[in-house]
Amino acid sequence: MTIRVSDYIASFIAETLGLRDVFLISGAGIMHLTDSIARHPTLRAACLHHEQAAAMALDAYARINGHFAVGCFTTGPGATNAITGLVGAWQDSVPCLFLSGQVKLAAASHTAGVPGLRQFGVQELDIVPIVSSITKYAVMLTDPLRIRYELEKAVHLARSGRPGPVWIDIPMDVQAAWIEPDDLAGYDIGECGAGVPRPAPDEVTQVWERLRLAERPVIIAGQGVRLAGACDALRHLAERHQIPVVTPYLGLDVMSHDLPVYIGKPGVRGDRAANYAMQNADLILAIGTSLPVSVVGYDHAQFARAATRIVVDIDPTAHRKPTISIDQLVVADAKDFIDLLLETAEHAAPSAPPSTATAWLARCVDWKTRYRADLPDPADTLGGVHSHSLIAALSRRSQDGDIFVCDTGTAMYATAQAIRLTEQGQRFITSGGMACMGYTLSAAIGAAFAGGDRRVLAITGDGSLQMNVQELQTLFHHQLSIKLFVLNNAGYLSIRSTQQKYFAGRLIGEGAETGVSMPDTLKLCAAYGLPAERVTSLEELDDALERALAASGPYVVDVVMPDNQPVVPALSSRIEPDGSMSSSPLEDMYPFLPRAEHHANMLIDKASRRKNDVGDA
Repeated sequence: MTIRVSDYIASFIAETLGLRDVFLISGAGIMHLTDSIARHPTLRAACLHHEQAAAMALDAYARINGHFAVGCFTTGPGATNAITGLVGAWQDSVPCLFLSGQVKLAAASHTAGVPGLRQFGVQELDIVPIVSSITKYAVMLTDPLRIRYELEKAVHLARSGRPGPVWIDIPMDVQAAWIEPDDLAGYDIGECGAGVPRPAPDEVTQVWERLRLAERPVIIAGQGVRLAGACDALRHLAERHQIPVVTPYLGLDVMSHDLPVYIGKPGVRGDRAANYAMQNADLILAIGTSLPVSVVGYDHAQFARAATRIVVDIDPTAHRKPTISIDQLVVADAKDFIDLLLETAEHAAPSAPPSTATAWLARCVDWKTRYRADLPDPADTLGGVHSHSLIAALSRRSQDGDIFVCDTGTAMYATAQAIRLTEQGQRFITSGGMACMGYTLSAAIGAAFAGGDRRVLAITGDGSLQMNVQELQTLFHHQLSIKLFVLNNAGYLSIRSTQQKYFAGRLIGEGAETGVSMPDTLKLCAAYGLPAERVTSLEELDDALERALAASGPYVVDVVMPDNQPVVPALSSRIEPDGSMSSSPLEDMYPFLPRAEHHANMLIDKASRRKNDVGDA
């Protein structure tokens, strides 16, 4: 039986990928695709109001279902609007498929054979060259008979190795072409070459020997642990051998935060406990993380300077950055590596962990207890609700399966520092690489579609909300169980803090008096038909949270913060007379501890402030 190419695509999404939802904004360039999605008996169109938001929503959808996501975008501006969300999926290793519509083949500049041609058809753009560097695979489908091949190839590449997005551009006449499914050629996965190598026993033995001899080991566990399905194996490794674990932003949900082996979040906006553990370590075992600058700091030479550095990651390219030196790189899937390491350790040393391991872990737990980032300075709580107080209260009231979503600025820093993920099945997602304003609301919608009855706790700033504020209508339309907490700091608090710190208080574009004002969140919610309330003091917070979390559908809480509340602890940087930046080492976070206390926490030689190439904004 002959069907349209667009019908084949809809069936592939539903039956081969097993998905129910397709994220889209209707457009003429995808009219056959949207018709086929509408006609399919099990597919549901998850419609948003902007392609950027739709791209971010499908990103979050794939993260929560742990599987895949698909979005459809019309030609020209529809495709370009999706690029910011595409880059986020690329940098954060999210497997997903972007399908873009295109003008008819006869009017496409891609096939015109005219070098340098800027445009041919109406609302036409050659999108493939634009997205090729930010996808694992991008292609224009010019032959209807290759639809099965291209879909299977794209999906395989999106999931293999380090996951990421793929893109297929489909002209309208190709979408509408009639095909016989039984005549279509498939994709042979052998075409892409060898997959990720399994770790060699000898290199894993070398890692174990180094780990066994270490007195102060620390595991840095990234998102790759979850992507590999290795969360349980990681916990077994850490608990069996009493190894402290710290997690960057994208790895916050790989382990329960109430476990003794879990110490905290490292990096320039991390917490003191994690940074003290990492910086005092004599061995770093980084698993499933690219070790971004936000983790290793701006002065790369000071990172874990007394430690042997072992990295286990699926992507060797990420570790060719001119940052830290690595003593041993194991290119492998995180679960394959951890399983073999556990097996090697059991054969080599089945006895209990040495006393040095127990003492080292106890030291790290002491730092975790003493330097809790969810306990704000009382002086910083005047004039509103401290961001850390909000996140700590949310954490205490959270339940099994809750999904936390945040985007950037104060929303990211405060949430990452103060959150405590202790209940079963809780997730945390954020725009890790891009740190994108406007991500929270869009991603929360995608997470809610994927999560079914699960509750989504979304944290954003009043400035970030404006980037995709139109999606409040999507929230209302679908009555999603999203509780949106808006950090009301009268503008851009992170930018305000940066300008006050580095430019003698000269301000621009951070608030109403310097060029950018924010609307009243409660009036916005009233216009969109959403229940909302405002909290102006800590005394009002608990009752507001109870009402928000008890609501069956969406609920918005506008949380008024002190206008100049610092988000600390943080790495301290300064501008030198020659314009360069210098930073403190990661262990010496602002506000600085008394020198005697700080020095007592250091088990290695202290470092000095050095110039670096990039400063902390």
